[in-house]
Amino acid sequence: MNEQGVIIPPVLYLPVHRATETTEEPRVIVGTTRSGKRALFAFTALDRLVQHCGARASWIVLPTDALALLQKESGFSVLILDQPVPGITGAP
Repeated sequence: MNEQGVIIPPVLYLPVHRATETTEEPRVIVGTTRSGKRALFAFTALDRLVQHCGARASWIVLPTDALALLQKESGFSVLILDQPVPGITGAP
C-alpha cells in the first residue's frame, strides 16, 4: 500500500511496441496527457490489459519496484492504471 492508501501489486503489465529491425527490445508505450505530462500506461492484471488493448497486444511484466528506473529511462511523470490506451483497440 502506498502513502495514499492505494494497493499496488508486485508486478504491472505494460503494453509495448514490438521490437523492429532497428530496435532490439520492445518499447513501453508512453503517451501525453492533455496537460502535457508524459504518461505510462500499465495494468494491474493481464485480463485488464487484454480487455483494453486486445488479445494480440504485445506486453511485458515489470516488477513494481523497477518503476523508478523505468521513469528515469522513459521520462514519464504520470502512471495511468487499468485505462484504455489511446490508439490501441481493445476487446478481442
